[in-house]
Amino acid sequence: MKRALFFGFLWVVAISCAAQVQEAWIQRYNGGFTNLDHRPVAMAMDTSGNIYVAGSSQSAGSNYDYVVLKYSPDGAQAWAARYAPPGGGTNTPNDFALDQSGDTYLTGTGGTVKFGAGGAIAWTAPYAGSGIAADTNGNAYVTGLSATNFATVKLDSAGSNVWLGTFNS
Repeated sequence: MKRALFFGFLWVVAISCAAQVQEAWIQRYNGGFTNLDHRPVAMAMDTSGNIYVAGSSQSAGSNYDYVVLKYSPDGAQAWAARYAPPGGGTNTPNDFALDQSGDTYLTGTGGTVKFGAGGAIAWTAPYAGSGIAADTNGNAYVTGLSATNFATVKLDSAGSNVWLGTFNS
């Protein structure tokens, strides 16, 4: 009897494991241009389950802009924010951070930008970074190369330079 129960249990587990994965939702972003290039770079989730996707998106002038998308937990797009750095060209985001207030930070070849919780641009800074982090006070830390030096800059909640540290090995 125990043996029959054991094999019955294994059969139920096997059937459960064979179940198909169900897609909850899918979204696509083309920035209004279906035949242009759009590339996600990073993704984050806040404590409310909202999903943020950051990347680059080609514009009508063939330049690449930074873009951040916010989706609600059910997949509805809450907002889409774009930033076209001065001078146009191909601006590639390298890293993305999200703070506790829902502000998003994006850094890359076109400098650094902070989007407020509603998607509006809060500030921009001329620091092109390869990595970014945000602290609980709204400060951003951008790191990368400055000419031939390894550089890290701390930007306050308004985007002003607090300090800049470099290292040349």
